[in-house]
Amino acid sequence: MLSCRILLSAAAVALPLLTGAGVFAPSAVQAATSSGPAAYTPTAEDQAFLKAAESYMSALKTLQARILQITSSGSSQEGMVSIKRPGKMNLSYDAPSQVKIIADGTWLIYVDKESGQVTHLPLDSTPAGILLRESVRFSDPDIIMTGIRRSKGVSEVDLVMASDPAAGSLTLVFADSPFELRQWRVTDAQGIETMVSLFNARTDVKFKNELFVYTDLPGDNR
Repeated sequence: MLSCRILLSAAAVALPLLTGAGVFAPSAVQAATSSGPAAYTPTAEDQAFLKAAESYMSALKTLQARILQITSSGSSQEGMVSIKRPGKMNLSYDAPSQVKIIADGTWLIYVDKESGQVTHLPLDSTPAGILLRESVRFSDPDIIMTGIRRSKGVSEVDLVMASDPAAGSLTLVFADSPFELRQWRVTDAQGIETMVSLFNARTDVKFKNELFVYTDLPGDNR
């Protein structure tokens, strides 16, 4: 069976951590829930950050970048990610890997050409669904915000899916000036963290629609 960590980490797209950002300050007091993870109660300062993050993510329509994916277990891969919001993504790893991830607006599709494995998950049931939705709202009922941390020039927010918190958490890291997304990290149920960094990012990119459509024809979805 396909590892949930592979799907979640492959959906994580980010810029590297800022050098010399320092140690993050402790989170504010959280409000415990009767079931599932504790929900974070944002401060007034946090609310300003969340509003800026929501506005930034909702305004981001297209992005393409080289990526470097690193896991806490020591593995690393490079590749390319293309994003067209809402709902579309193509993440392809460099050779010799034959793995790619495609979000077609409905499904998150894991494709391993070497083994012939193709797995479909409902996009909205994954952290990728949060990142690719048309309007990002951290207060949406299908998202649980579990923490916010801030240090000089950097802010990060932790999220889980309300329907399946144990499937993994998603952390978004933003630079304060200029305000922009700098990192996505995914932590699975076993505590393994995956960080995917992006380089040479471009926005306002025009993509061909077939980039986000899965077929089994040779050379497609490159």
